[in-house]
Amino acid sequence: MKKYRIIEKILCGKRIDFSCGGCYVIVDSDAHFCDKIGAFKKAEALLKDIDFPEELIVNADLERFENFLRLRGIKTNAEMEPDED
Repeated sequence: MKKYRIIEKILCGKRIDFSCGGCYVIVDSDAHFCDKIGAFKKAEALLKDIDFPEELIVNADLERFENFLRLRGIKTNAEMEPDED
């Protein structure tokens, strides 16, 4: 069994159970101040520590994010008509 399927970590004093068994995730900084936007180091270290597969990180790059939307029938910004917003 892969480490990312069933693992518990202590993060910010809370126990988190990673037992999704192959679910997609979105990495977010949850920034409350502008200087923390895009600060993913803790999240990246956690995902690396549990050998979480990068292909399951939806927002690892723009192409992957857009493909994720398309697979669910959601148009990307580039595919929307100007009056659809």
